[in-house]
Amino acid sequence: MRDGAHRVGDLGTRVTLPDSAPRAVLVVRTPYGADAHRAEGAAWAARGVAFVVQDVRGRHTSPGDFAPYAGEGPDGLALLAWVRSWTAAPVVLQGSSYGAHCALATLDAAAGTPGAPAPDAVALAVPAPGLGETARTPDGAFLLQSRLGWWTEHAHTPTPSPVPAALPGLWQRLPVTTAGDHAPRPVPSWRRVTAARRTDDERARLLAAQTCPLLVVGGTADWFAREAVRTWADWGGPARLVLGPWDHGLRGASRAAVTLDWLDAVGHGRPAEGALVVDGRGAQRELGSWPAAVRGTVLAGGVVHADARHPRPSPPLGSRTLAPGPRADQLVLPVPPAAVDPGGGLTGDVTVTVRADGPGHWCASLALRGPGGALQELAHGGSTGPRVRLGPVVVPPADGGDLVLVVSPHDFPRHARDLQSGADHLTGTGPAPARRTVHAVEMETPA
Repeated sequence: MRDGAHRVGDLGTRVTLPDSAPRAVLVVRTPYGADAHRAEGAAWAARGVAFVVQDVRGRHTSPGDFAPYAGEGPDGLALLAWVRSWTAAPVVLQGSSYGAHCALATLDAAAGTPGAPAPDAVALAVPAPGLGETARTPDGAFLLQSRLGWWTEHAHTPTPSPVPAALPGLWQRLPVTTAGDHAPRPVPSWRRVTAARRTDDERARLLAAQTCPLLVVGGTADWFAREAVRTWADWGGPARLVLGPWDHGLRGASRAAVTLDWLDAVGHGRPAEGALVVDGRGAQRELGSWPAAVRGTVLAGGVVHADARHPRPSPPLGSRTLAPGPRADQLVLPVPPAAVDPGGGLTGDVTVTVRADGPGHWCASLALRGPGGALQELAHGGSTGPRVRLGPVVVPPADGGDLVLVVSPHDFPRHARDLQSGADHLTGTGPAPARRTVHAVEMETPA
């Protein structure tokens, strides 16, 4: 094995090569430190795969200012061209979380550059694909907890900053647009995050134009599970999804083994396609396409007393246990057996529409009722309107009879709260209590 540090342009880059000619080259760009991947590089080299990892601009060994989700495409394209200059082996763009954004930004830059090099394959995990896609749910709710934590830790600093003890106070601060100004280390680009909008249509067109093989590994407990499924579903070339009950760290997913098997199949000209879905009990299921929400079920309504000054709490980070006990600010609705396939459980998209008096935000969680009535969240969604998309959802058949749907105006701090005063949830300053009447909840599940 040969290992060494290089400069591509002015960016710090580490290359680990096997002793013989590599059978493939994995190319990674990361804000989390190239040196942290040295053991991974050695492991790949032991299997005949070269590993190239670069610190993105402004992080660790690369100079500049780290402005997240800005300018990664040209740097990625320069790195891809450099790798192509010294190897004839297949080149695979690889990336997890923000690194997946770097890979997709490289593809976007290549699409706009005549004669640009192209990868032979792409391997992504828990993709955090873009500024808007990581800031908002598909239905417009702002992902306050995830984004404020990440940006205060990583943006505009060469190495991670300690997560501030003041973070819970920053969640509470109004207007939300000013939270970055009051962080212990101010985040000057925070208003860019709160102003971001999703670019789903543009990204779908980029993905549909790709023809090389794709691997995506995602987890149903990950912040960005939906982005993993959509990336796979929209890809134009042969695409493989592996989705299981994992969080953003993918503990238990055997990602390296999955990637190695996929690389072998790509090398033999038979890249795997379809989706391998693993449920919470370890059972596996193959899918050719992602099941859409098409079967309608109407659930009861009720009255919700919600107070934006004391919003219903979301589960703590690392937990999927919902707030215990009866609460005036939520409805807990049993899901009838007719909404679940008795033979296959519930796998696919789930959509909830809350029919209520007046406009307002709604959040919904699909949960499993356990012993003693404890609720374990399986999927969630948030919306600035009545329609809430949950998912992706993977429920084993054995758990299909114990499902409930939890509906509330708030899911805080996971989502920025509806102030319920008529003010915008990001620029407003006046939280208020409200009584909201729900006439019915319509739930759509896969057939």
